[in-house]
Amino acid sequence: MILKLTVKIYGEKIKDFSRHRYHYSFFDLTPSIGSKAHTLIKKYGSKHTLGIADTLIAATAIENNIPLYTDTVADYDFIKELKLYMP
Repeated sequence: MILKLTVKIYGEKIKDFSRHRYHYSFFDLTPSIGSKAHTLIKKYGSKHTLGIADTLIAATAIENNIPLYTDTVADYDFIKELKLYMP
């Protein structure tokens, strides 16, 4: 399983996302994901531009032990415990 997230969904892209949502996996925000996100912010937040959304995305992938597929690898490549999917 690969965690893939489309962040920029506007106008027509919302319709496209809705048609293809069965290709995506959805995860509930759990206390362990929140805790991991907090740890990531404390560890990397001052050295990198790691926003809340990116932190939650990374924490979700880490806690569920799945690679993250992203078009913005540079946003995550410094997080050592995160597996990035490289096609």
